[in-house]
Amino acid sequence: MLMWATPADDSGLEVVEDILRAETADGGGITRLRWYYFCPGVLTEIGDRLDVPVRTHGHLV
Repeated sequence: MLMWATPADDSGLEVVEDILRAETADGGGITRLRWYYFCPGVLTEIGDRLDVPVRTHGHLV
C-alpha cells in the first residue's frame, strides 16, 4: 500500500511518503505489517520503478 501526502510547501505535488506491506497467512488473515517510512532505499526504489516522487524524510539512502 502506498501512502501519499501533499507537502506543506503548497506545491500541490503529491508524493509517496510511506509504504505498508501486509503479509498474510494461508487462511487469509494478516500475520505481519511492515512500514517503510524510515527506509529511504526502499522508498526510492519503489518510486523509481513506479515513476512517482517520494519523500525520504531526511534519511539518507
